Amino acid sequence: ATVAKAANFSTGFTAGASRQASAIAKILQAEANIVGALPPRGDYNQNKTRATAVMDGLHALKGTLGAS
Repeated sequence: ATVAKAANFSTGFTAGASRQASAIAKILQAEANIVGALPPRGDYNQNKTRATAVMDGLHALKGTLGAS
């Protein structure tokens, strides 16, 4: 039964490709903006601050980075 449905994979992949490309473009742009505003790398605590800033930046965009 699985082999009989193998063509469905490529059909679904093709159907979703443009939506995935749209979403990843938004994500990459958001990451570029966030990384550009990060404080410099440094010791452990400075790097934790950077990681938290990335998480906060992405969380602030929650719901806006999906395919349109």
